[in-house]
Amino acid sequence: NTRILNYITRVTVPTLFIAGSLEKRFAQHARDLQAALAPTTATTMQIIEGATHNYVEQPEAVAATFRTWMATL
Repeated sequence: NTRILNYITRVTVPTLFIAGSLEKRFAQHARDLQAALAPTTATTMQIIEGATHNYVEQPEAVAATFRTWMATL
């Protein structure tokens, strides 16, 4: 459990969670954060296949995910 879980319920703006598929622990943490948000908060979760925590293996996929998400706002 991290401190951010204590405050995540205060987030009310659209939120994008990105995690690399090669970092299982962080991907689960991102899922936990998404689940803890208020049901009325718009959230998007994207697991970047083949990426670690720093996403150096898939920078284009991260950029594409961000651009797609931004277009929904």
